[in-house]
Amino acid sequence: MKLFLLLLPILFFAGMMLSVEAQYGESYYTKIKLNPIKSKLKQDEYVTFSGQLTANNGAYVIQQATIHIKNQYSANFDILTLTTDANGKFSGKWKVNVASSGTLNLYATYDGDDGITSAKSKSYSVSVTKKSTNQNSNLNSGSSGSGSYDYQNSYQNKQYSNQYANQQASQKSYNVYIDPLPSWATYAGNVMYDSTKMWESANPGLKFYKASSVNNADFAVKWVKEFGAEYVGYAYGQQFVEVGLGDSNCNGKWQPYSPYYSAFIMAHEIGHILGKEHDNDPNSLMYSIALNREYAIEEQEFTLTKNYAQFVPLCTIKEVASYDYYVDSTDGKSGFDVYFVSSPNELSKWGKGESFSYYSTSGCFGEGYVRYGGTCSGVSKQGGLLIIMDQNTAPLAKVKVQLWEK
Repeated sequence: MKLFLLLLPILFFAGMMLSVEAQYGESYYTKIKLNPIKSKLKQDEYVTFSGQLTANNGAYVIQQATIHIKNQYSANFDILTLTTDANGKFSGKWKVNVASSGTLNLYATYDGDDGITSAKSKSYSVSVTKKSTNQNSNLNSGSSGSGSYDYQNSYQNKQYSNQYANQQASQKSYNVYIDPLPSWATYAGNVMYDSTKMWESANPGLKFYKASSVNNADFAVKWVKEFGAEYVGYAYGQQFVEVGLGDSNCNGKWQPYSPYYSAFIMAHEIGHILGKEHDNDPNSLMYSIALNREYAIEEQEFTLTKNYAQFVPLCTIKEVASYDYYVDSTDGKSGFDVYFVSSPNELSKWGKGESFSYYSTSGCFGEGYVRYGGTCSGVSKQGGLLIIMDQNTAPLAKVKVQLWEK
């Protein structure tokens, strides 16, 4: 990495301006400028991150520096990694994925180097919406009652259509007391807003307001880390709702639900508050079985060494699914190959020195990288990522993995 003067002394010699390279014996205080980002984005939309890394109040630019684009609510992982050019500038595009639905707080960071300080840019708050599947309108009617959202895995990939009739709620406004979200669940910050908007869109004039206390509320909402095998949500009469935030059905490890899935659970339970019972139509919001389970970004970290391989299983209810993914050797030096494979058997084959099979379409594998990501489609439910470290890997290299279902 090289540090160069941006505002240069001008020396006139044969009509040319000469640059002066900075000396590394000094200290340099960096600053990242991240150019403004749109405040509203949609799933699968591309957003451009661009800016410049300078030092000492703009006197220098820093070349070949690694810039990390991050989301505050998942700060341990990069959503994009960029490199500065000869002018200290960086630019790159990122495709908004399903797991990013909700509110993001995006910023850029630089880790620093010998004599060069680290830096963090200004943050931009961005609202991301998932592609509409029409489940937000024309919700069906039902008689007064309460009930649970029964957790039975149907393993079907269903979309909820607008086969519902508008039904006015029994009252025009509801005051809701919402328990504070746990500190580890900031990803669900928009769940209450998104779920109530489903009902407000279907019932013109219906409004939900946040109550300051339980005593002032028509009903209360409580968050549950995990219900267990039976439920993902529960409504007690018309006064109290509990909503699950994740489960341990993914390889025995707890994983958070996606904001979209949690909002759908919440909307179902609010339906009971509004006096609606379960519906036998699988396309209905009030169907008693929770279809389309979807997890948020799966984030894992492994400590690996040279000539070692790691299989990372997938979490999905679909027989075949597509994934966005990102693998990062955090020291920036330990190289690896990464492949989507159809089962853990491919790891066993590799361990025996045998050839193994992998998904060979574009985006499904990468060889000889320290950071790599992409999109792979058509992966079987039993499959996963196979990460193979190369001979130059550090004795104990940390590798971070992000996976999210599209």
